Amino acid sequence: MQVLCYGSDLPACSARIYILYTGQHYDPIVSGAEADVAVEQEQKKHKKGDTSLEAKALELARRHVAEAAKKAKQRRAKKIKCGGCGALLSDAEAFATHCGEVDHDDDFAYDCEEVEVVIEEGEELPEGTVDLNADHVYSFSNTGKDPLCHAYPATVTVAGVSFPSLEHYWQAAPFIGEEDALVRSIAAAATVDEAMILAGGAGPNAQRSDFRERRLELLAEGLKAKAAQCPAFVQALQATGDKTLVFADTDPWAGMQAPGGLATGQNAVGK
Repeated sequence: MQVLCYGSDLPACSARIYILYTGQHYDPIVSGAEADVAVEQEQKKHKKGDTSLEAKALELARRHVAEAAKKAKQRRAKKIKCGGCGALLSDAEAFATHCGEVDHDDDFAYDCEEVEVVIEEGEELPEGTVDLNADHVYSFSNTGKDPLCHAYPATVTVAGVSFPSLEHYWQAAPFIGEEDALVRSIAAAATVDEAMILAGGAGPNAQRSDFRERRLELLAEGLKAKAAQCPAFVQALQATGDKTLVFADTDPWAGMQAPGGLATGQNAVGK
């Protein structure tokens, strides 16, 4: 690491300033009598040819590089912190379950906040988090290209109804046994997007009352049907070996998302 001096030989040069190049942008280095000196008292310009601050500027640059290297090895995860007991939960649904299972004091108002958990190099990951970059993890999203994803175009027949993809079935699942006409309309949708629009427009009152309790059972039924009817799905699944499967999706129950660097969510599809 060294100080590179530019422009000091130009006639118009009247002072010296220090700039730290971080590899992405330039940050000015200023000096002052104390570390917390007021902005208006910072010294930004120094005497031309004065090299007395070079050693301190280099020391500051080295500290910056060390801190950047440390942060690069850190991993972060977004968590929901319970305001009653301080427990860290993976998402809002997990927090709701926590509130129903744990007795808090009478002053507890079901308050919570989103916090960022920083995991240093070598530390174990918090429960409910996954490093998507780890070698033992295979992640896939619902783009329709990976045979493992719901949107992959492969006909799936469940309970006598044929769906163009598992996503069509999953969009219809909340209404099976309640709104048969809607289920047939979703099954006939030309695209996944159309199926989602039909399901989203139905409203929560059209859903079966036990969908939340039975959704894992319904998901498993659809996945088993796809495994029995789609060879590409089986081949893709076998190719993952013993890797942990992670469905990267915004649905915190069905998949996992990584807004803070580490994926959090219940990953029901991946499991």
